[in-house]
Amino acid sequence: MPTAESPKVLIAYFSRTGHTETVARHLADACHADLEAIEPVRDRRGAFGYLLSGYEATFERDARIRPPRRMPSDYDLVLVGTPTWNAALSSPVRAYLTRCASSLPAALGFFATCGGRGGQRALEQMQQIVGKPALAALVLSERDMRGRWSVYLAEFWESVLCGWESGGPCAGKTRKGASG
Repeated sequence: MPTAESPKVLIAYFSRTGHTETVARHLADACHADLEAIEPVRDRRGAFGYLLSGYEATFERDARIRPPRRMPSDYDLVLVGTPTWNAALSSPVRAYLTRCASSLPAALGFFATCGGRGGQRALEQMQQIVGKPALAALVLSERDMRGRWSVYLAEFWESVLCGWESGGPCAGKTRKGASG
């Protein structure tokens, strides 16, 4: 249960296959956060959804998304999660960050899931869009998700909290998964 000293946390994420949602839900349980699923207007399932997603990511296009239900400005800390598509940020998360950049608090954390590559690039694109540094960042590959990825989540959350308490990123606290 959050205490008076703990931050009010929002986790905004998009997940096409369920990997990023799994990470977001585990983080939300660990830090007592509210969840905001980023919802694209167009369906992302199946072969067409896969191709559309890759196209938009490659050409850095925003997806059309439904309005967020929660306002990021109501939170002390916002964590944003994305899958990696074609070694790039997913278009629904790109649209969310573009839409909400001015209302995001200074305390941010980013996480990305990926098939094997591109996670770091997706995190860099997230930071570029919002124009603020993340307190911590995490890349989890499919390989990481088959291992002890909960350890990486715990370290990520510890880094985010450290940054929130100190007012900036903690030295040596940003982590990639084992294969990232």
